[in-house]
Amino acid sequence: PGWRPISFPLGPLVRAGVYKVEVAVGDSVAATEVVAEEDPRVEISDDDRLAHLEAVLHVGEMMAASMDGDEVVQDLEQQLRSLEEKESLPEEVTSAVESISRKLVELEMKLSRTGGLERRLGATGPPPAGRPVPLYPRLTGLYVSLNGYTEPPNPEQQERMPALSIELNDLLSAL
Repeated sequence: PGWRPISFPLGPLVRAGVYKVEVAVGDSVAATEVVAEEDPRVEISDDDRLAHLEAVLHVGEMMAASMDGDEVVQDLEQQLRSLEEKESLPEEVTSAVESISRKLVELEMKLSRTGGLERRLGATGPPPAGRPVPLYPRLTGLYVSLNGYTEPPNPEQQERMPALSIELNDLLSAL
């Protein structure tokens, strides 16, 4: 018990409208409608609201792709570990496994939610000096800044999105 932070951001804020909510338990279903209203303190045009939503969804999709890439890395590492445990492997295979393992560690350090540090070193906190912050925390920071207030993406956020998208695609291509 006690407060625990959410390990990944929630989805975008719900748009104003009427929503049907259903709760099912066994064969019983209860349904009602709820109305989500605009915050009257927030003044934003429909175009800006749409730009905000599209940016939040785009960064959320990048976060999901990053997490999927992290899972691929973990699966590959597990497969390589099982190969390393086999006895009497030819030297070429052992050498290839070691080379691929090193490349995966580098990819994991650049891509993952923890930069691979927690699993590898038991470390927490920021990455060591000189090591860049992994992609996932940077995506999370952008997502939180976009989703924290209803406004269109600012110029810095607009600039960061395509750069992070290119970086993500490059890392996923390397897998």
